[in-house]
Amino acid sequence: AVFSGDYGHFEFREISHEPGPKTLLGKTYSQSDKAQGEAVLRDLSRHRSTANFIATKLARHFIADEPPAKVVDQLARVFLATDGHLPSVYEALIDRHEAWEQPLAKLKNPNDYVVSSYRALGVSLRGPQDVLGPLRQLKHPPFTPGSPAGWPDTAVSWGGEDALLKRIEWAVALGKRTSGQIESPLAIANDTIGPIADQHTLLAIERAASAAQALALLFSSPEFQQR
Repeated sequence: AVFSGDYGHFEFREISHEPGPKTLLGKTYSQSDKAQGEAVLRDLSRHRSTANFIATKLARHFIADEPPAKVVDQLARVFLATDGHLPSVYEALIDRHEAWEQPLAKLKNPNDYVVSSYRALGVSLRGPQDVLGPLRQLKHPPFTPGSPAGWPDTAVSWGGEDALLKRIEWAVALGKRTSGQIESPLAIANDTIGPIADQHTLLAIERAASAAQALALLFSSPEFQQR
């Protein structure tokens, strides 16, 4: 059996299937053909380890790189109690005060960083390469993670010295390219990071020698790098 492009289902290929009972996680599956695969997937989807895995990924993405264990446990319990109903898990997540208490708890991954930079500017893109180019430069090419686990979601994976230097280089280039279309970099700073910005950051942007430099300072700032 192999997964197909029809999300939520899989394609059964009899010629590739090894007949006979299979044992997985201590349970033997005696069904034949496609029914065996469906039974395995059904049990895996309801396993506590699956619930913990999904709960951890959600809490890590929306709360912190090291999410509180009590939050993960609650989300996992909701997952199991609702037979894997993800909207119920999402509701439990946003009801947690930990999801709202601490701003700037996460370093943006390259995709978030590039997209949020363009959104802050409000300029028109020249084409797909305006996004694909920097994502490749920042080692985050779309749809090509290094493993089936997908892209990492922690600061240690994206916050190394070389990675941050590449972000600064791109921020400088972006500022030079778009500064002629921007009336007030400081206004953009106030709109994007103003409520949580250090006053030294805003002062540096205000006193920049040029609009291009001001934009580079904004997009390189710790406040803009975080979410």
